[in-house]
Amino acid sequence: TVSGPIGPSAVSRGVIAFDVTDLTVRDIKLRGFGVGVQVADTSNLVAGTSMFEEPRRSRRVNIDQVEVTQAAKQGIHVRADVFSITDSTVSYIGPSTTSPHAFSTGIMAVGNACARDGNAVFGGPPVGEGEIIGMALYKAVGCRVENNTVTFNKWFEYGRNYGIWTRPEAGGMPLVSNNFVSGAH
Repeated sequence: TVSGPIGPSAVSRGVIAFDVTDLTVRDIKLRGFGVGVQVADTSNLVAGTSMFEEPRRSRRVNIDQVEVTQAAKQGIHVRADVFSITDSTVSYIGPSTTSPHAFSTGIMAVGNACARDGNAVFGGPPVGEGEIIGMALYKAVGCRVENNTVTFNKWFEYGRNYGIWTRPEAGGMPLVSNNFVSGAH
């Protein structure tokens, strides 16, 4: 178990890896932080921000049996090609106050040739008019999102929440099947 700062302004990471190939993060519990697990590329970090642009250089990343709780911004964030996120649990994510209308995401991923299977996300509240997303997937050519559970315990007066959000790249759609979503807008 690894614990970090808890609260809506937390920005640190529990596990961070840049420019990796053949990485496995398995059987770890993370509590707090801004982001529980982050895998990305130094080549596309926009100077002076925490924003990323293409291309993705990390490849063959496996996140398995990871538990993240009380992260302010994101539980698991992966930007890679050929990756899997399996049998992991993300709970009590958000709110993040890193911007006036910040959104939080349980599991955020950008990439192709991927699988998300058997995960559980229990969402928290957005900030202001922000959003909270259980699972987000961008690009997604050759990806599967199956057998996951996303639960929000209440509707929010302000902001919105989404169970599973996909924004596919031209040329392919992810397979989204056999998932359970509860309490989402």
